[in-house]
Order: sequence, then structure tokens, then C-alpha cells
Amino acid sequence: MYGYSNGRYQAEQVKNYHEAKQRYEEVKPIRGRSGDIRPLGKRRRDWERIVKVSESAYAIRLYSTDVVTYYEDGAIELRTGGWPSVSTTEMIAYHSPFQSVKRNKQVWVWHSDKHKYIVPAYINECLRMVRVDGVYEPETPQVLKQRVVDRTSIKELREKISPFVKFTKTMLALSDGWINVKSMLELGGKKINGWRKGRIIYPDHFTADEWVMLERSGNTLDRNTLMAKMFVDVVSRPGEDQWLRVMYTMLTTNRTPLEEVVEFYEPVVGESPSRINCPYMNQRFDVSEYVELINKILRVHPDAQAVRELPPGSEFRSNLV
Repeated sequence: MYGYSNGRYQAEQVKNYHEAKQRYEEVKPIRGRSGDIRPLGKRRRDWERIVKVSESAYAIRLYSTDVVTYYEDGAIELRTGGWPSVSTTEMIAYHSPFQSVKRNKQVWVWHSDKHKYIVPAYINECLRMVRVDGVYEPETPQVLKQRVVDRTSIKELREKISPFVKFTKTMLALSDGWINVKSMLELGGKKINGWRKGRIIYPDHFTADEWVMLERSGNTLDRNTLMAKMFVDVVSRPGEDQWLRVMYTMLTTNRTPLEEVVEFYEPVVGESPSRINCPYMNQRFDVSEYVELINKILRVHPDAQAVRELPPGSEFRSNLV
């Protein structure tokens, strides 16, 4: 299935120990190599090969990872080698008795009973499967740990930042979602660069870590609980000017504006020529999206997280620890 089943690689499938041993004995090593290199299919694809791990074990190796290892006693070990990639998933699906797919950044496998298990994403860990009553299952029972939102804790966080939310939401609603860049500049903004599309930054009003948190929130905040914690710490401090700066930074780095109006900069006496004719970008945002952005941040705050254990099931799980 996937990339391997369409005949591109022209490699016969290996599904058990005896087939792996037979393949190893049939394939001749590539001459002139320092090691014993035996490709699974086309000889030019030497990064996909069959290797002899011991007298009682043979492995399907992808690059430097023994993705599937067959043992004489019937056990099968699955590995990602720290690379839970599509290629790893395809190799497991093609050269093992398991179906495999990548979901939620994890490599999942299942046999005929449809119970889904995760192949560990760590370099030195593996999923060892043994056959019990005709069905493969983990030799050591696998318990999944899922991160969920603690409703009591997130309510406390909302109360903690409620002055910030109430003030900024009201200001945004009064302007019908418009943010005037000239007004934001008066709050201490600096460095309007063309590559920032006329945005303002406030380096003098944030610590280095706080600025990185706000600047990168669009890429990492939804999965980085540390940044969420820093956000709550920032907006919990009193100061309406600071709150407006945070609101502006959040919206311009996380949300696409509904409308934009360009207004060219009017330099003052003594100002750097590099700022002449650099445009302001007045922008209008959706108030409801702003509220949802705040809720999204709070949901990944470490104090709002709880962990529950889940038995293997027929469904793919998300937010796993």
C-alpha cells in the first residue's frame, strides 16, 4: 500500500521471519562496498535493504533504522528511529503484516483486531509485537496518555486575565475591529520596515523572551505550553497601554485582517530617511476571532492541562503526551 504498493520500487513484500531470511540469502551483496549491502528491490536503492541482525533475527532497514525486525520466535519489532515520517510508515505497511498510517504526528499500526498502537518516535525505543490467538498485540501493554483541558483550571485562568480581555475586546468593538497604526505608534512602537508590511514592534516594552513569544505565536503557541504561560504572565500585569500593545501584536501575527487601508508615513524633522514613504497598514479584524485566539492560548497553558490514560482502541487519538 501507499508508495510501495504501486510497483515503483519493484520490491517483493516481506511479511514474516522466513521470508526475511529467504530474501537475505537470495540477494547478493553489492560489490565494492565496505559493508554487507543487500537492497530489498532495485539495487540502486541501497538505502532500503535487508540485514541480518543476529542468527535468529532479520531486519528491513531504511537508511540507518531497522524499521521492521523479524525474530525466529515470531516476534516483530517496529521502529521509527526518531523519524515518524511518511516513508517510515510506508515501509512498515509494505514489509510487515500490519496496516500503518501517519496521523497526528504519530505512526500508527494495527492488525486484524483493528486496535491501533503507536510506534514510538524516540530513537532507542521500539514496539515489540507478539502473536496471541492469531492476532498481534504489544508484548508490553501499551497505555496512551492524552492531554485534555481541565475545565476548573481554565476557568481560573480566564478570571485571571479577565481585565485584559474585557478592556481590549471593548476597545476593538468600539472601533468596529479597526486598529489605527498611528495610534499604536504613539504607544512606543518603533521600526516600521517594509518587509513587515508596515507593522509596528515594541522591543522596549517586552523582555526578549516575551517578544519572541508574541512574535512567533502564530507558529508555535498552539503547541507550546511555555509560551502560553508567558502570555498569561504578560497580560496579568496592569497597564492599558501594555494591553493594547499585546492585542495589536497578537492580531497582526496570528490573524488575517478583514480589510486593510494603506496610509503613507509623514516623516518628522530629524527622522531617518529610511522611514520616508513607508506605509502604515491600518487593519480591521474580526472581534470573535480575537476572543477565540485568546481561548486557544489558554487551552494549552500548563495549568489548564490534565492527563488521562486511554486503553488501545479502534480510533486514532490526538493530543498525546
